[in-house]
Amino acid sequence: MRHFKSAIHLKRSFIAVVLISLMALVGACGGVDSGTGNPVFGGSSIYEEERNGQTVMVFAVSITDSDGSLYTDGVLVQGAAFTPIGSLPIAVVAIGGRAEIIVEIVSNGEYRVGIDGLTDRQGVTHLPQPNDENANGKVLLSKVYEH
Repeated sequence: MRHFKSAIHLKRSFIAVVLISLMALVGACGGVDSGTGNPVFGGSSIYEEERNGQTVMVFAVSITDSDGSLYTDGVLVQGAAFTPIGSLPIAVVAIGGRAEIIVEIVSNGEYRVGIDGLTDRQGVTHLPQPNDENANGKVLLSKVYEH
């Protein structure tokens, strides 16, 4: 019986740790509503950087609300990254209205990131540029690497 009580205590402790971790994650993702409107693409900067001995391309993206303020409620940035030798899907969390999409540089050529959607905490996916009819509301960022 004593062993059984210890197991229950450990299980409750584990559940408490998980709940506290989830609350911290919600807080880190901007637990307070950021303002008005849906998340939209607010701009970007693209630069090269060395991380862990590897040269990478950093696509730094800002997400805003309809008022132009940073969208501080959590958002998942979704799309694809394209390198000279292939492509891969991306899903990056934007915290505080900012997200970094990191792409390893594999060779000279054009590196692109296509952003298809911004998913809010309610699970609704929004177009990053809903008023841009030329790109069907999507965003394409690119930079050429030559070394």
